[in-house]
Amino acid sequence: MINKLCLPDLGEKIDQAVILKWLKETGAEVTAGEAILEVTVDKVTYEVESPFAGTLSQICAQEGDLVPSGAVLGVIGDPEDEIPEVIRLIKYPRATTDSPLRFQPLRDQPHGEIEMVELSAMRTVVADRMLRSKNQAPHFYLQAKVDMGACIALRQKIKKEEKWRFSYNNMIIKACGLALSKHPQVAALYCDGKYIMREHMNVGVVVALPPDGLVIPVVRDVDKLPAKELCKQTRELIEKANSNRLLPEDFTGGVLSVSNLGGMGVDFFTAIINPGESAILAVGDIVETPVVIKGELTIRPIMNITLSSDHRTVDGLLSAHFCTTVKKILEHPELMLKEG
Repeated sequence: MINKLCLPDLGEKIDQAVILKWLKETGAEVTAGEAILEVTVDKVTYEVESPFAGTLSQICAQEGDLVPSGAVLGVIGDPEDEIPEVIRLIKYPRATTDSPLRFQPLRDQPHGEIEMVELSAMRTVVADRMLRSKNQAPHFYLQAKVDMGACIALRQKIKKEEKWRFSYNNMIIKACGLALSKHPQVAALYCDGKYIMREHMNVGVVVALPPDGLVIPVVRDVDKLPAKELCKQTRELIEKANSNRLLPEDFTGGVLSVSNLGGMGVDFFTAIINPGESAILAVGDIVETPVVIKGELTIRPIMNITLSSDHRTVDGLLSAHFCTTVKKILEHPELMLKEG
């Protein structure tokens, strides 16, 4: 079982800290309640204790990184467990003398003094685009639950027999591409009282770049892309995003995006459509859930998905058909391994 070690709440006014020193190395055994690293906030040092026992499988935040409260610092669990790609690729900015505030002032400070912090250039662009999208596109939301048991089994089989990784996020991206090819109206873009049908089922991948914002690189022709090649291209795009090397062609032309917060322990959320696209799929964590199947109570790995659609081009029935198709593909993932 994978347990995420997160930066705990260090105080009412503290919302981020700098990693000072790890007291354990990757691969070391950790006991619950043991101090595992030190962080600093304005020259005050705090010890962070592990709430879990197990092996420190991965360190996500390096010494000298600036991390927000609640951020994933590392992974503790069984060394044989697969670490989700979204966690393996976590990267935080380095702390500098002009890093953002580590203390957020309260509004009831003496004399009413409030220090204002300007948005970064990226955060400003994100704020503007999300506001325009929410104001212009009438969003509506549809939720479905997906049994990920078959996907889990397929991932393990591919890893063991073929020696490559088919992450859950890539499975979801592939399922969306195939579902778009069956329901191309979902990809239609509203424009001045008309809609534009798209030929290429390009799917965006939301990549967080803390603390500044996010980018959405685009994987092209996902419906036609072999699964292994899809994984390769997605990995390359995420690496380019994290190193600020994306080109304009890397983040344009998407018709639908996937935003996955499951690796951060989020069960359910709704997302805002990326401008220029028609929908976005919000993906939650895979949670062991009691369900009734043919009158018998059992435990299944269930994942919530929520589709946000632009009601100008996508109605409720079409959205339901699309979600049902995504669900069917994920529950029968061998469909994703067919070429073309």
